[in-house]
Amino acid sequence: MAPSEIIQSLGTVDREEFYDHHSTVQSILKWLRYEGLISHPKDLDAIHGSMVWHHYTKEYEAHQTKQEIRQENRKRAEEEAQINRLKRQQKASNDLPNAVKRGDKKAVKALIEKGADPDLVTTHNTISAREIARQRGEEEIYFPKNV
Repeated sequence: MAPSEIIQSLGTVDREEFYDHHSTVQSILKWLRYEGLISHPKDLDAIHGSMVWHHYTKEYEAHQTKQEIRQENRKRAEEEAQINRLKRQQKASNDLPNAVKRGDKKAVKALIEKGADPDLVTTHNTISAREIARQRGEEEIYFPKNV
């Protein structure tokens, strides 16, 4: 049986048959999608208005809505991750001058790895961490040329 004949026969399924054989109809629709023969309700225009067409249209719309929600959730999660990254970088930048003042090389290295900006003058400090190190004659120890 050709796919177009299968689609035509689905169009003849009435309400009672549809509910009696719902899982079979679902399997046929899944197979048609898998084979790439249908992907949108317009692909079932030959049976427009039938019980199967209405079912597939609702299923398609629900799937589209779920996809949109997933996409919005991914976007929201990416935005939250970016905000959290920026917060960590800001905190690291705020903590960096104090680590330099303490002479804590491990802390300086860890804060730089977290994204701290050695040239940032924060609200907590009047000069940058790099300037503090420069004044102490330790700039190269804490901030080699590549940092």
